[in-house]
Amino acid sequence: MSLFKRALSWFGLRGRELPLDELEDRTTGIHRPLMQLSPHREDRWTLADSFEGTLILGANGSGKTTSSGAQIATAMLQSQAGVLATTTKVGEADRWVAMARATGRERDLILFRPGSGWRFNVLQYECEHGIGGSGLTDNLASLVTHLVEAGRPGNGQTATERFFQASVHVMARYAIELIRLADARIDLPTITQVIRTAPQDYDQIASPSWQQGSRCLQLVGAARQRVTDENDLHELRGCEDYFMRELPGMDPRTRSNVVQTFVATADGFCHGIFHELFSRDTTFTPDMVLDGKVVILDFPIKRFGETARLAQILIKEAWQRCVERRPVSEHTRPVLCFIDEAQNFVTPRDHLFQATARSCRAATVLLTQSMSGLISQLGGGDGRANAEALASVLGNKIIHASGDPETCQFGERLFAQHWTYRSQTSLNPPQKDKTDSNTGLTSGGSRVTSSASPSLEARVLAGEFTTLATGGSRHGFKCEAYFFQAGRSWAASNSNALRVTFQQMI
Repeated sequence: MSLFKRALSWFGLRGRELPLDELEDRTTGIHRPLMQLSPHREDRWTLADSFEGTLILGANGSGKTTSSGAQIATAMLQSQAGVLATTTKVGEADRWVAMARATGRERDLILFRPGSGWRFNVLQYECEHGIGGSGLTDNLASLVTHLVEAGRPGNGQTATERFFQASVHVMARYAIELIRLADARIDLPTITQVIRTAPQDYDQIASPSWQQGSRCLQLVGAARQRVTDENDLHELRGCEDYFMRELPGMDPRTRSNVVQTFVATADGFCHGIFHELFSRDTTFTPDMVLDGKVVILDFPIKRFGETARLAQILIKEAWQRCVERRPVSEHTRPVLCFIDEAQNFVTPRDHLFQATARSCRAATVLLTQSMSGLISQLGGGDGRANAEALASVLGNKIIHASGDPETCQFGERLFAQHWTYRSQTSLNPPQKDKTDSNTGLTSGGSRVTSSASPSLEARVLAGEFTTLATGGSRHGFKCEAYFFQAGRSWAASNSNALRVTFQQMI
């Protein structure tokens, strides 16, 4: 066996037992097999299957990242897919570097990290690649609003919270439109300056000190001097009306909450390393993933904090928009978005993207510890509905060992119920002995009777997820999981539930 094949084997490129020679005898296109999940040839999992999206659930220590997650990642790398991967823990990038080396993709690696030279002005990128005019402004405002919403997980469920989100969107839209009309640089620091220096009340508008120091007023003046198009003049009048009349006249508490909601989220991008990465020129774009690059967002949350989380969400959403814009043919390169600790990065936008991801030849893999975590992140009174909506559009579910009741009950409901026969045995009480006068035989005593009746029962009981093998030396470095794919009955089990043993990567 060659060194390359041994490396693939070490990284767990097997579901149950996939001969490596068989990997070389693949079909081409989207029907190329990525994993063999049982000895039955029909139980292959293909590139086309990956485009349906995959949710991997399992408790901390269940082996989901180092077994099923690593296997899918390695198979996609071997298929020459472009990859975008987020990071939560320090050292996650090293795992991707090792997998890229093992699959011959080291030259495609881009480690997007502080000091790497890679920078991404996401708003400027959208200006250059999105639609023009007011449609561009609306798109940019939506992108900024989604970022603010991600900074307030669990919100948006009450009328008051929805009002604040709508207010943030309107404020961001007018700020971006004013910057565009003044022909200034569109980035988060400039948007923040406009919002911070907008007048707080009508008296401030007449203040000489405010007039001299307000970036908002400076841009209004610049826009007045350069705008001549009738449509742009209409937009400028709208901006002036908002910043000089509507915003100063708003209830002070409401205005302060709306402004602070935005500023608290955007502030981390206005200075330090994230200003360097996201508010200067652009050397990285999501298009590089479409061209086959393996991009690792190496500013893990555990090291760089909340702004790192928001920055990765921002790039993920820009990547989703980029994927949705590209023309697709049978020769279009597949792409993968791999999100470990997904509870940190999911947003309501994700289930909308996943609904059309298959036609975009885009695979999404979300790994998270529990359904409870997703419900909490997607929060509020509708958290369960939002989490299940996201899970519903991910056609593949892999459930490893879990002690979370929400996850175990989700798995039981997922695999549903089936008809089976339940046998019953009963022991009748003893009867008085009787002697047959013709034969002389004596009958009586206890009688045992058996019967079978149809019964509707869970195919996989919730408790079964609590005892699956979790890898390590205790389980021979093998991890067990139940595999579900929408619309599929597995040959090995003749049902929608397939218990798979994954080789763990160590």
